[in-house]
Amino acid sequence: MSGRNVAGSLSFIGASAVSAAVMLAGLLKIWEIQSFRTSLETWTSLPGPVRDSAAVLVPLLEVGLGAAWLLGLARRRTTMLLAIMIASYSGVYFWHLVLGARPDCNCFGTLLKREADAAQFPVILARNTALIGLLLWYFLDARIEPRPLKATIEQVDSCAV
Repeated sequence: MSGRNVAGSLSFIGASAVSAAVMLAGLLKIWEIQSFRTSLETWTSLPGPVRDSAAVLVPLLEVGLGAAWLLGLARRRTTMLLAIMIASYSGVYFWHLVLGARPDCNCFGTLLKREADAAQFPVILARNTALIGLLLWYFLDARIEPRPLKATIEQVDSCAV
């Protein structure tokens, strides 16, 4: 297996894992929807109607985008949407910390629930950066299509002994 094939396989596996994790996060939010709604109340820099909409839209987007990627539907576009979604979460989380708010991180339902604080942010940022990095690696790798080998009759004849 060539280095190109190994890299392509690894980028695919990484993006698959990220997509599955995002889909799982959405499913866990749906499973514990009331807990997710309650955690959104701590995201005080977002207006109430935005939080109410997010309680429904975030889990649906996570399940939808994760499933779309895993099913191979518009995979490059879905990869970019997943990366933008994770970056958006990171930005809103950071903004809350700048404002002195302490939102609950209910990313995977109550399974990994934690209250935000400035000490956790580097860990969460590193995790999200790694997730985005895996998605971007796949995104960039997927646009490089292997070219089929085309040999002319003259080239083939010149190789004949």
